[in-house]
Amino acid sequence: TIPSLKIAAMLKRVDPRDVIINKWKLPLSEIPDSAIIGTSSPRREAFIRSTRNELTVKPIRGNVETRLSKIGNGYDGVILAAAGLLRLGLSHVINEYLDTNVLIPDVGQGALAIQTRSSDKTTQDLVSVINDSPTFLSVTAERAFMRTLGGSCNMPAAAYAQIKNQTITIAGMACSYDGQTVYKDEIEGDLQFAEKIGCEFAKRTAVFLKPT
Repeated sequence: TIPSLKIAAMLKRVDPRDVIINKWKLPLSEIPDSAIIGTSSPRREAFIRSTRNELTVKPIRGNVETRLSKIGNGYDGVILAAAGLLRLGLSHVINEYLDTNVLIPDVGQGALAIQTRSSDKTTQDLVSVINDSPTFLSVTAERAFMRTLGGSCNMPAAAYAQIKNQTITIAGMACSYDGQTVYKDEIEGDLQFAEKIGCEFAKRTAVFLKPT
């Protein structure tokens, strides 16, 4: 976050899951061996390599429509965020939703944040009325996890927080880039300490990432 800006509100999170779209319209487990799957996400690539290593992962760029247009043209399928497809009215192209227990979503996936100038209290008060508190607290914990881990979208790591009553539960994942070594864990605690719990979870996960 740029020091002069702050996240003042978040809209209610939509579906945080990842999805598979392919030319056969099959779930991931049934896609033919040697098929070419497009993704430029280290997290998604590591997942494919750990679950379907016989598939070929190939980097892909462009917006959602561009990526979809490449299916059948150099790619047999792609992995995308469900949220983007749902917001674009393209849910009909989805062949499989990957459960969050199977592939933990990227930090903040499915959430939209509103930034304001840090000093602009008037605007912050205005946008506060559309803030979804559970989303805000969940994503705050997830971002604390990734920030403490020293990670970014280029690291094969993820965190997904859920809230029930006054308890926040964070599922986290970190793995090697080849997907052969995967660490998954979960932590829960009092909702009022959401950000602190995210930080503590990252410190636990960091032990796995240290070279042996």
